[in-house]
Amino acid sequence: MVTGAGCLRSADSVGHGVVVSDGRCSARRHRHERFSGAEGQFLVPTVPAGTHELVVRRIGFVPQRQQVVVVANGTLALSISLRRVPVRLTGMTARPTNRCTSPSLPDSQRFPEVRETFMAIPSIIDLADPAFVNNHCFTYAGASTQGNETWFRLDVRASERLRTPDVHGAFFLDSATAQLRRMELELSRPDRLPSALRSVRSVIAHSTFVEIAPGLSILQSVCAINWQKPRQGTRVSHGAELQHMLAWEFTTAPPDVERVTIRTAPRWRPATQLPGTVLPCAGAEP
Repeated sequence: MVTGAGCLRSADSVGHGVVVSDGRCSARRHRHERFSGAEGQFLVPTVPAGTHELVVRRIGFVPQRQQVVVVANGTLALSISLRRVPVRLTGMTARPTNRCTSPSLPDSQRFPEVRETFMAIPSIIDLADPAFVNNHCFTYAGASTQGNETWFRLDVRASERLRTPDVHGAFFLDSATAQLRRMELELSRPDRLPSALRSVRSVIAHSTFVEIAPGLSILQSVCAINWQKPRQGTRVSHGAELQHMLAWEFTTAPPDVERVTIRTAPRWRPATQLPGTVLPCAGAEP
């Protein structure tokens, strides 16, 4: 039994190297599979001696296959380059937000179980759920650069057929991994809230996500505000909810991932009255 080890590296169109992390390296015949680390390195242990097909793939790059010969009690070092998949985005025309008038059913009148008096924050799974898809209109709203990543924006509008509140908003997805990075949501049809909540004129919720392991993202923070209707002669306070992920722990951590991560606690404390300037989502007041 031997260990095959090497370095996974990508070359872009101008010819200089770009490290590709989270690439998947597998010896197909024996189903040995490993992800590359942050610097592009990979290690596939205990591969039987002989000839194997090595497959290296990563979202956004052309997969590479090659035959390798592993020698007993030896280490095979490989340097592999992946080519980016050329993508040409179609032209875009900016238009006002359209009303969502032609989705499919179900409607809450036919399915009473979907009635809610709170705003449920959807996840990336909901985007593919038939009930969600059939009740919302989706629009690709372009790409933006965030640090070293390119995010695709997907705007979502709730169906005009829905007679109860739902959600509008924007989902931001990493173009390379399709991982959800951010959501900016707003309650639709606040005029249809129950009578006990008629003082609410709008509800917004902004959420961010952190990728704690390749392909695994969790909720990192939530900033939500219940904007109240103005009352003459009265100073109005708006209810806000802030959440922040402080730590996570793996029972068995994936390769090159810390088993325990502890993050700095935010400055705010529960049940505290804060000025609007402190809230990261306060600038989105409708």
